Amino acid sequence: MAELLEITGLWEKVDKNGNTYFDGTLGFGLRVVILKNQYKKESNHPDFKLFLQKKEKDRGDYKKRDEQKPRNDDLDSDLSNDDGEVPF
Repeated sequence: MAELLEITGLWEKVDKNGNTYFDGTLGFGLRVVILKNQYKKESNHPDFKLFLQKKEKDRGDYKKRDEQKPRNDDLDSDLSNDDGEVPF
């Protein structure tokens, strides 16, 4: 058998309706959730479903970082002197 690569750890949790699920995170602000397939009717249907979700608290962080990136015209004005020439 091929070597296994560990991706992340998962925690077993119980929702407000008493259903068990598994919850964890991947880097890059992603949440991993594994839920029992409530719609399984045939033996060839999956027992569980895996979902990825952007973590709520990270969504704003990504936007803030994008807003902080300097635009090209900001860089041009920072690098040029009053004559409009690059100082090097």
